Amino acid sequence: MEDPAKKKLLSNTLLLVAGLLVLWAMGSALIARQEAQSPDANEKYHRALGDELPDTCRAPEGYTDREWREHMRLHPGQYPECLGDETPGKGAYLDISADELAVMLADTNSDVTLVDVHTPEQAHIPGTDAFIPYETIADRKDALPENLETPIVVYCRSGSMSTTAAETLISLGYRNVYNLEGGTNAWKANGGEVITDAR
Repeated sequence: MEDPAKKKLLSNTLLLVAGLLVLWAMGSALIARQEAQSPDANEKYHRALGDELPDTCRAPEGYTDREWREHMRLHPGQYPECLGDETPGKGAYLDISADELAVMLADTNSDVTLVDVHTPEQAHIPGTDAFIPYETIADRKDALPENLETPIVVYCRSGSMSTTAAETLISLGYRNVYNLEGGTNAWKANGGEVITDAR
């Protein structure tokens, strides 16, 4: 005759395995449903642009008004009339996340200028257009776009030097200035690549 203790252990083990399988199935279904409801931001944005929007300033299907405005501010050259006071050009710059910078850099219609302002030399984000120490940026207009409407993103290692640089750019009259919050530290933590010899 079987040992009752072994029988009970086997029964409890089977119940535990069945419970874990049920939890796994429920978790998989939930993840699949969330992915279906919340597609990647880039994919959703490009799908919306592919539609013929009757009013480009109105959120297309799949976006809330806030999500659409937040995404459009990453593409300041496309629909500036829709952004109003949310454009940086009102005497202030905008802080952006590493995710938002990735979207800006992936936008083939964007003419964004990416500037590393960290001193001393550091690893750079691929595609950086200029390397200007933050404390000399006012004296280096020759290395900056002539058009004051050109979107400029500044970054350093942690975000402190780039904040100073962004304020300086605003004082020089640039109207579309963005600061990468957290700098290359945030960029790398978000899975972004850095290179040591970008010049």
